[in-house]
Amino acid sequence: MAGERRAEIDGRRMKAIFDALNDFGRVPDKAGWNRPGLSAEDMAVRRWFAARMQGEGLRVSMDGAANVSGRLGREGAPCVMLGSHLDTVPSGGAFDGALGVAVALECALAMRDAKVPLVHPIEVVATSEEEGRFGGMLGSQALAGLTTQEWLETAADADGVRLTEALASHNLDPAGVMASARPANSVRAFLELHVEQGPVLERASIPVGIADRVSGVVHLGVTLRGVANHSGTTPMDMRADAFAGLAEIATGIPGLISAQGTEQSRITIGKVELSPNFPHTIPGRRYSQSSFGMRKALRWAGCARVCAISSRRCRSVTG
Repeated sequence: MAGERRAEIDGRRMKAIFDALNDFGRVPDKAGWNRPGLSAEDMAVRRWFAARMQGEGLRVSMDGAANVSGRLGREGAPCVMLGSHLDTVPSGGAFDGALGVAVALECALAMRDAKVPLVHPIEVVATSEEEGRFGGMLGSQALAGLTTQEWLETAADADGVRLTEALASHNLDPAGVMASARPANSVRAFLELHVEQGPVLERASIPVGIADRVSGVVHLGVTLRGVANHSGTTPMDMRADAFAGLAEIATGIPGLISAQGTEQSRITIGKVELSPNFPHTIPGRRYSQSSFGMRKALRWAGCARVCAISSRRCRSVTG
């Protein structure tokens, strides 16, 4: 259109922002980045990002859930949010989350530089604790008003650190999480650029995909209890081997999905703790955490299979 102002992306500036974000949490001599949610490295990168946005003239704030945002445009109007997260899984990739944050800020700066008239304010946001260290997605849940007092008081990470303790260690009042909910109709849209975390688009040589739905995820913790006996003297037919139960559960996953799932169903056994974990002892206890991206029927079928196998291989199952 005649007279239309076009924003031009500054690739060098965007890469500089991206590289600066990934100066935080880099592990020397190892692959990947470690910025677990609400860790020292995570909070340090948030402070840097807030300072960078403030230096660019955006109105910057951090809410009680540690979401960092920078606003461009007038106050009091529904905004268009752009952004992603800055925390990582252990040894996470450079592009996971950080790419979306860097791109969001560059888009806002490009519109500012081109003096693009904004119908809706632009708000760049780096949400907090999206990788689920404490079993949820703290930043997004807080913005959407989906946190509960019960969850805040009971959530803990795999090492037993409570969410309330992690917040307090950074002078964040857990009560501020509940107060971080955005008012209804204050956000017009949320746009996130995210690296593909699988091989599908790459294999098909498709450069960009647009998500039209989100998979529901359920995390289950299961404990199989057998009997710990000497591995050299206990006959095979007299064993209650907790790990053998796990192995049978794992090998049955493809058939379970074929019978009850869809092309979008996923079951992953992602964490296992074996006890007593000694070469000459039959495992007497096995704890595992599984993630289910599935419909309810498949989830119940998976639980039924765990119970059936445990009754045959082990002495008991809890979860």
